[in-house]
Amino acid sequence: PLTFGFGNTKMLPRGPQDVITGPPTLDRLAPSDVFLRASTTATTVPPLRVVLTGPSLGDTVVDMSYSGNVSGPAMLTIPDGESEGEVTLTAAGAGAGIVTASFDGDMSTANVTVYDDATVRAVDAIDPPAATLSVNQSTSLRVDLNVPAPAGGQVVTLTYSGGISGPASVTIPADQLSATFILTAGPDAGNETVTAAIGASTAIANITVIAGTPNCLIISEMIEGSGSNNKAFELYNCSGTPLQLSNFGVCLVSNANTSCTSTSALPVQTLPVGDVFTICRSTAATPPDPVADIANNCDLVSAGVANFNGNDRVLVFLDTDGNGQFSAADEIIDAFGEPAVDPGGIWADTTYRRCDFTPYDGTGPFDVDALYTSHPTNDASDFGTPPVEGCP
Repeated sequence: PLTFGFGNTKMLPRGPQDVITGPPTLDRLAPSDVFLRASTTATTVPPLRVVLTGPSLGDTVVDMSYSGNVSGPAMLTIPDGESEGEVTLTAAGAGAGIVTASFDGDMSTANVTVYDDATVRAVDAIDPPAATLSVNQSTSLRVDLNVPAPAGGQVVTLTYSGGISGPASVTIPADQLSATFILTAGPDAGNETVTAAIGASTAIANITVIAGTPNCLIISEMIEGSGSNNKAFELYNCSGTPLQLSNFGVCLVSNANTSCTSTSALPVQTLPVGDVFTICRSTAATPPDPVADIANNCDLVSAGVANFNGNDRVLVFLDTDGNGQFSAADEIIDAFGEPAVDPGGIWADTTYRRCDFTPYDGTGPFDVDALYTSHPTNDASDFGTPPVEGCP
């Protein structure tokens, strides 16, 4: 990034990948376990790659060696500027082999399973192994094999308990490790299972069907009042199950910014169904800044995320990658305001209470009057009290 300080402008590295200290070294063979059909010369499943620690400075030649039922080129050249290269192998009969890459004193190995149509197939897993659905909701699951499917594909039988449903079987195409299928929840909440089987080989996924919306954590009240500390918001569990708050985060997008300017992880705490969790800028100042209803009912003080004005947006996100920051891997669960749009100070000096529990994921225009009722400046009389659905 470009920075300015002490009267000087300078460039700083964004991360370790921007600092080049010399030629790259061998990082690894990836992935460490691959598959190849017997009596073929081809790319493995999944593709086997030699990976360097950084871009090649000139063509880089990596020595290759083999044992067991596989063979291949004696050398692999990774072109200038590239950081990896794909390895093509030749397989003999069914069995196993090992590939070794060597460069500048470093070495890495990968295991190769050589298969044919007679290789015994088994169900390795259903992914994900557990899922939560609303009643009548559908989702996609994946069935994985222990080795790629034979010619003509591999049929996997599917059975279901309770009210969930889906296809009676799924066929994994030849030389592939997996295939997906659609599962649909029934009209009733409960704990169900789906079982994938090839003969005696089975894998099970546990499906929880709930009456509410999974991971439904909405902003149920926004207070943007007078002074410095009458700033607070409330989160409401509108799902059908208790929520672990530490799986979520909140972030503030201020002014004309299009990404988070402040982020806060939520504590390790279970929020019951229909209950609320509150966040405020401060509880230490003297009333009426903040007013007593904010100071007395605030669960988490966050001077960063709750430091909003009449044009700042607040996001609630599912922290999928667990790093405590909002990133591309994370899912916006609810938002107050369209994240990348500065609306001007239209929300200033107003309290908004949620009357429509439909989550707003930040895409499309944000209509505050369709989701909230508006109330006078510094009105925190319902702060910390679960909302009641129903807009005028």
